[in-house]
Amino acid sequence: MSQEIMHIVVNSVDILDDNSGENQNAPTFNHLFEINELKAQSQEKDTIIRKLKDRIKSLSGKDSVENLKKDNDEIETINIELEHSVAKLLSKNENLSKEREHLKLIFNDQFDSIKKTCVRSKEHSDSLIAQINAKSVENSDLNAQLQEKVFAIATMKNELRKLK
Repeated sequence: MSQEIMHIVVNSVDILDDNSGENQNAPTFNHLFEINELKAQSQEKDTIIRKLKDRIKSLSGKDSVENLKKDNDEIETINIELEHSVAKLLSKNENLSKEREHLKLIFNDQFDSIKKTCVRSKEHSDSLIAQINAKSVENSDLNAQLQEKVFAIATMKNELRKLK
């Protein structure tokens, strides 16, 4: 039992003790206890009803409309901020896409240029190898002619010695 009910019961018992011989029509202890319990329940219900009325008033009253308006304004502000953020991101994305396309073009141009340079380098290298091979053949021919001339000179020297 709550302290309030205990206090009421104790007071009721004291009253019964004081009036026990004086008045036979006085309410009985059980009757007083039931009355006090009903009063306590009534007070609890009144408190709940008051709280519910306050809640209803706060939900349906002017404060509620102002709160809803304030919440709506906050939501609109957040939506506007989000729209700006999305617009910025879309713009950034568009710029990145353009930059990516530009880089692709540069890459393709550089790749084509490198490819052409490689082809020219190979052609030039092949040409130089062919020239070296031709010079090598020419050098071999000149060496052969030189050896023939050295041999001819050596033969002439021997014959000149014989003639002397």
